[in-house]
Amino acid sequence: MGYFVKLNEMGIVQEAVFTTESLEGFSQAVNKAASEGEIQTHHPLDAFHLANMMLENGVLVPRPVSPKPYSTDGIIIVPPCPDGTAIHVYDITGQEVLATIIAETDDFEETFEFVDSGTYRVEVEAPFPHLTTFCEVKIE
Repeated sequence: MGYFVKLNEMGIVQEAVFTTESLEGFSQAVNKAASEGEIQTHHPLDAFHLANMMLENGVLVPRPVSPKPYSTDGIIIVPPCPDGTAIHVYDITGQEVLATIIAETDDFEETFEFVDSGTYRVEVEAPFPHLTTFCEVKIE
């Protein structure tokens, strides 16, 4: 019984399950030295954490996370991002895409101010293998 992961060709966890038996195409994730059919990790063994991992030098490690935007007084601030980062701005209430920006330099940052009432979301997607982050703000 334990956690099993299925990796894609790039070593990214595609699926993580807890089961009592081995599944075809899956390897067991363990917090100890790995044996045949196992993959070692030094991080928590649960489906959430495992689903956001990748294989690096034979060990499962957390995927890097994109810079996290944050809000203050109806403004969403995107901290410095690496070249190639995609920034998506959505009007959730109006169900529309307001902007998509691709950072063309390292340390690119941006600020979005919303004045119309509604809910807005900014997603930051640094180049692969980074995980996407987001921030939402509601304007009354």
